[in-house]
Amino acid sequence: MPINFKVIPEKKLISIKWVGRITGSMVLESFKNFHHANGWSPYYNELVDLSEAELTDITKFTIMEFKQFIETVLSQNDHKKKVAIYAPNSLQFGISRSFSTQIEDLQYIQVFKKLEEAKQWLGID
Repeated sequence: MPINFKVIPEKKLISIKWVGRITGSMVLESFKNFHHANGWSPYYNELVDLSEAELTDITKFTIMEFKQFIETVLSQNDHKKKVAIYAPNSLQFGISRSFSTQIEDLQYIQVFKKLEEAKQWLGID
């Protein structure tokens, strides 16, 4: 699957790696499926790694749909998790910043070009 989720309980972290060509329907389907699975927790921070993702098929419509889904999930939980998005190239970074600025709780979602900085912000090694 192009979007892989790994739950790391000892770090209270969900690591999400996007690989290859990613479409809007993949994004929504993958996150909805994972959210409804047993591994998802509102108390775990998330590290999203886009370093191997091709995001040329992500549209403004995809960003808006994903934003609505994320805001619905966040509104159902009092805990504000941190989400660090590692986006090393310009296209990944630009799409990620566009997405992150749309979310109401902006301070909880940050985009980084360096993986070390994303991990440091989350408080993991």
